[in-house]
Amino acid sequence: MASSINTTNIDGTFPVAGQDNSSQGFRDNFTNVKTNLGYAKTEIEDLQTKVVLKSALTGTSLDNDMGGNTIYNVELNRAVRTKNAIGTVTGTFTVNYQSGGYQTLTTSGSVTQGFSNQRLYHMEQTLYKDTPQT
Repeated sequence: MASSINTTNIDGTFPVAGQDNSSQGFRDNFTNVKTNLGYAKTEIEDLQTKVVLKSALTGTSLDNDMGGNTIYNVELNRAVRTKNAIGTVTGTFTVNYQSGGYQTLTTSGSVTQGFSNQRLYHMEQTLYKDTPQT
């Protein structure tokens, strides 16, 4: 996106010292500065709602929710998944992928497992059965 800010419409040589200057020149410069500040405000707010940040902006908390958008052609280095420890389950239960891509649980008795929000995440399912060590 190209910026809408146009600094060429602001006359940096106005007013001229030592002579009477037209009030229209003051009004034109003020209007152009005001218009460009409006463009800057809009563009900065657009960035604040759309960019991925390394740290929170002043007065906010960090939230890089990608809104279900695709990130592609990326190399991840030192990436981790948040662990969601579900706990002990019995009967019918659902693993919600919105709670995290790495989830642990312990079964107690017969279980029927379901999944929700699978479209949000690349789904990798690996089920492990813990065997007591003797």
